[in-house]
Amino acid sequence: MSHNTSGIQTSPRPSSSAPPARQDRHPRHRRRGSYISLSTPHVMVTVHDTRAMQTYATIWADMKGDATFLPAQRPVDIEKLAHVMPGLVITAYGKDQTRGIYRPDRREIAIRVGYVTWIVTDNQAYDSMANAWEAAQQMSHLVLPTT
Repeated sequence: MSHNTSGIQTSPRPSSSAPPARQDRHPRHRRRGSYISLSTPHVMVTVHDTRAMQTYATIWADMKGDATFLPAQRPVDIEKLAHVMPGLVITAYGKDQTRGIYRPDRREIAIRVGYVTWIVTDNQAYDSMANAWEAAQQMSHLVLPTT
């Protein structure tokens, strides 16, 4: 975990050694209380409406071109990192600002939604998250209330 004093909470690095993101949905016929959750070993994001889904899915999709500059795979020893990375649960309602940048000197992508920044170090990790958000967005119109 990257520690800094700027108020940014940096989540664990998605890595190729970690299992892919999982999806869970709890539909209530597009009523209030419906949600879709995407989770990795250390982070779970729960979106409650189509605006939140659009926020997350769009920033991951927007970084697709930059992800081509990442190495295909960069092993990360998650067991060593897990001792310094907390679990993180995010409840998203779509009001967060987003930003994505490619850092060529580090060969990584930083994707920020609200106060959380994901550091993505290889293409396999990026594809896992981007594909999970794309699949979740495709089912969101069936589950989530519109805003």
